Amino acid sequence: MKVFSPFLNGDTTTSGSLTLPRHPISSSITNTSTGSIYYDTTDNVVKVYTGNAWEIVGEQTTPSPTGAVVEYLLVAGGGGGGGRHAGGGGAGGYLSSSLASVQSGSSFTITVGSGGSGGPNGTTTGKKQGTSGTNSTIAGTTITTITAIAGGGGGGDADDSNPPDGLEGLDGGSGGGASYQESGGSGTAGQGFAGGDGQGSPNYSGGGGGGASAVGVNASGTNAGGGGSGLSSTITGASVTRAGGGGAGGWSGVGSGAGGNGGGGTGVGNAGSSNAGAGTVNTGGGGGGGGGESSAGGSGGSGVAIFAYPTGSINGAGGIVGTTPSQKKYHQFNSSGTLSIGAANDFQIHTTNLVMHVDAGNFASRNGNTSGIDLSSYSNNLNLGGQSGGSLTANPWWNCDGTGGLADFERNGGSTASNVAHTGYGSMTGASNNAWTIEFWIKTTATGGEGTLGKTIIGTNASSVWAGVHIVSNKLAYMHYDTSWLNSSSTTSINDGNWHHCVVANYSNETCDLYVDGTREVTGANSALTSGRYMKMDSLGRGYNGQNTSMDIGQLRVYDAPLSAAQVLQNYNATKTNFI
Repeated sequence: MKVFSPFLNGDTTTSGSLTLPRHPISSSITNTSTGSIYYDTTDNVVKVYTGNAWEIVGEQTTPSPTGAVVEYLLVAGGGGGGGRHAGGGGAGGYLSSSLASVQSGSSFTITVGSGGSGGPNGTTTGKKQGTSGTNSTIAGTTITTITAIAGGGGGGDADDSNPPDGLEGLDGGSGGGASYQESGGSGTAGQGFAGGDGQGSPNYSGGGGGGASAVGVNASGTNAGGGGSGLSSTITGASVTRAGGGGAGGWSGVGSGAGGNGGGGTGVGNAGSSNAGAGTVNTGGGGGGGGGESSAGGSGGSGVAIFAYPTGSINGAGGIVGTTPSQKKYHQFNSSGTLSIGAANDFQIHTTNLVMHVDAGNFASRNGNTSGIDLSSYSNNLNLGGQSGGSLTANPWWNCDGTGGLADFERNGGSTASNVAHTGYGSMTGASNNAWTIEFWIKTTATGGEGTLGKTIIGTNASSVWAGVHIVSNKLAYMHYDTSWLNSSSTTSINDGNWHHCVVANYSNETCDLYVDGTREVTGANSALTSGRYMKMDSLGRGYNGQNTSMDIGQLRVYDAPLSAAQVLQNYNATKTNFI
């Protein structure tokens, strides 16, 4: 008797039940095809033929991934110090732990808390208590929201009376220090400590704000209280202390309270009129307390969120990335954003023919306040300070204020040696072909400009045969001077105040394609150009005759070849997390 063995090829969807052939043992089946399945009545299991042997269904499936362990550090915004003879602000709550079994495809929404405001000085009527900061959180579909509690505001003068009347410190992640004769605010268990108490006549000084590892110091004698110390972490590879409490202020003859180690601001002593020190940004440090009648409290430092995991286990996108000496990748969020998790080979940009790559979202590319280190192998660094107007923000982008940050790169597409030279700027290392691609992320609201030239994004500071990337009629435009300026524009407006991914891919036949947000919008533009012209772009945001453009630039890449539509889309998907 011939036994029928069903064979399934490709995907199949069944409705109801699927009845399989039943046999007591696999040896009873003849003429077996790979993929044949049956129900073994002896073992009570379903078996599949692999081409060599019968094996139990389920043993052929890939085990469910266990995921990666992702460490995190979460710090809330610190409290502001009080005004006028006041207590220091409490540090933002400090949490350090890990997320287990984080899978590819996971996404986490990060909220980074802001620092509280310092209390006003004595020239303003009413209470002068500092305000608390705001919470920092981690939320995701697979976790319960994790919350670091904001630091409490420091107590200040209550009513401008003489003798003064104080206010207590506010509760928080760490409690704010109190003003004279009042008690410090309470901290949150596992996140921080209480603020220090103030003292009354004759010194009228405040207590220090609590820190992540210690209570704020009580005012005593001729000393205002110092802020409690923070905690150190090596999650980024280096030991950094965060979440220190703010130091308090005091009356005449009273020394200032020192800010707690970990970003706490310093208070004002001896009835000084200057404003107290602010907590350090991205540490959650508390603000310092004010001193004399004209002394306001310092603002609290903003919080931070940092995530780290072994390289090669998963890969993520979001925040500013770095690598520790122990080969862990980390993501630091100085402001709110999204952490997207993929497989180890996800979020990879195209790297063939890459001759310049600067990225403000990578610590290895951030250099000082105005420079970008090239992540390619050609050392074509970005110098935004050469003509002023460029600065690196705490977030993953540079700001160009429209006075002309220097981009310092050149692409020769012609054969005349004199066309290459341009005094003050060097040629781009690694560029050898006529074809090229420029890619960048931009956010701007720049409009107008000089006639058809529009506003310069990347261009030259001289009118010649050189090309440029501009905003013309609100659109992305590639412009090239031949006997006159020629340009082709995208269909999408890019000056709407939102982030846009822009690509100009130029081909050796003097044509180019324009892409906006991963989509090709112009094909084969500028085909009428005379051969032998070349790209000469020496500035970022500064153009000929003042087409200067105020904008944020997140990444800038130059390729010595035109990217294909698939490669442009790959780069867009790999880099969009920080921008949209």
